[in-house]
Amino acid sequence: MNEACDRGDHAGLAALAHWLKGAGGSMGFDALFEPARELEAAARAGDGDRARSVLGVLKGLETRIRLGAADRIHEGDS
Repeated sequence: MNEACDRGDHAGLAALAHWLKGAGGSMGFDALFEPARELEAAARAGDGDRARSVLGVLKGLETRIRLGAADRIHEGDS
């Protein structure tokens, strides 16, 4: 998504955001839905600044998901 945003590929970015919106919900990561919806809308509007801002939000969520997964893996080691 970052690469698509950097290239100004708004159609590609919108498609990826649309996929994330559905995939996140299907996998139980409901917190991804709203930012993915916002990203899709920003990309469709050609608003690169807004898209970059929402990508930052998604990056923060990615970090939280990864840390949560790592914590669960380590809990299993005990």
